Amino acid sequence: MNLAKPKGQSTVDAQKIQGSLRMTREDWRRSVSPYGRGSVLGFLHGVLPGIGPTLSSFASYVIERKLSKHPNQFGKGAIEGVAGPETANNAAVGGAPCIGTDVRAKFSQNDECCKWESYNFR
Repeated sequence: MNLAKPKGQSTVDAQKIQGSLRMTREDWRRSVSPYGRGSVLGFLHGVLPGIGPTLSSFASYVIERKLSKHPNQFGKGAIEGVAGPETANNAAVGGAPCIGTDVRAKFSQNDECCKWESYNFR
């Protein structure tokens, strides 16, 4: 509902989806290396106490932009600029903060690890 216009005069601007919602072979080919680099980088940043997933996402984006064959496509939907940072973020959050450290990046991680430790699971 648009409150700025009288009733019956509302306009909706919708964009038509172009292409497919599934990844093409070219998308898979371009995103395999960023997946690997992002996973390793995110895991290493997740193990370090107090850093969290934000730094790993930004670091992965910078690395992918420097290593890309098409750096001019970054900021316009390049698959490398999405695949690497998202993988790094997921790898940093997904359990690495609980390995051998007592300092977590976020309170939610600390709370989750304390739940596991209350059952003597380390």
